Amino acid sequence: MEKAVIKSPIGSLKIIIEDDKLCSIDFLDNAETSLPEKQSLTLKKTIKQLGEYFAKERREFDLPISFEKATPTKFELKAWNVLLKIPYGETISYKAQSRKIKTLAYRSVGKANGKNPLPIVVPCHRVIMFDGKLGGFSSGIWRKEFLLKLEGTI
Repeated sequence: MEKAVIKSPIGSLKIIIEDDKLCSIDFLDNAETSLPEKQSLTLKKTIKQLGEYFAKERREFDLPISFEKATPTKFELKAWNVLLKIPYGETISYKAQSRKIKTLAYRSVGKANGKNPLPIVVPCHRVIMFDGKLGGFSSGIWRKEFLLKLEGTI
């Protein structure tokens, strides 16, 4: 397992790579940058692509990812796979996301999104309420607002 902490405009990001796959991004407040001496290609690509995203030079991520470390339920996997299909600069509602996985449980979809282990790369921030309000974000609504503004959605 490989860990790194990088700075971003929305706080520090703790990145975990396992078996050459990105498996976790966590938001941290005021953590010091911490990079391993020897970095895998996946870690280097992750850091580079996140930097490009925040500089508005990248709209899609091309990274090997894994949800295994998060031990998701089948329902969570379905919800997260819908997130991967939401284009940069667009949003969908929790209700629309729930319809895509053939359920009426849009609150459960919101809970699943809150457990997404790869925010930004798996863009749970692109899901908003049916009435256009932002809804929730497990790492702070201000981060969701920042990401949507960065992408020109709001």
